[in-house]
Amino acid sequence: DRWQPHRPLMIGVFHYHEGTMRGPSHQPGFQSISSKIDELEIVLAKGSETGAYTVVIQKPSHTRQDLAAFPGDATIAPDGLVIIRAKVDLTNFPPGEYVLVWRRPSGSEDYAGFLISP
Repeated sequence: DRWQPHRPLMIGVFHYHEGTMRGPSHQPGFQSISSKIDELEIVLAKGSETGAYTVVIQKPSHTRQDLAAFPGDATIAPDGLVIIRAKVDLTNFPPGEYVLVWRRPSGSEDYAGFLISP
């Protein structure tokens, strides 16, 4: 095997704690996440639940149909916000509008629309 230099880890950050637009309809101000990221961080409000989550990608026109699911874990950051971290692979998703869902093992979930960019 030849040694291959590793490219830097690319992390996408999705801020949900700032009054993010909810729902699958496109609205100005949707956050854009690059398809090239390796890890996604979803920043939730203080007091959000910590622990295991499943991070899911859905298409707005196919609500409740998971296109991909990634295990994640939520911890409390030093500033008190809760951050879900999940290793993701978005390389097979064409640019466009999607729904990001974060689901607890209990089945409770939250979601927001976002854009995948090249």
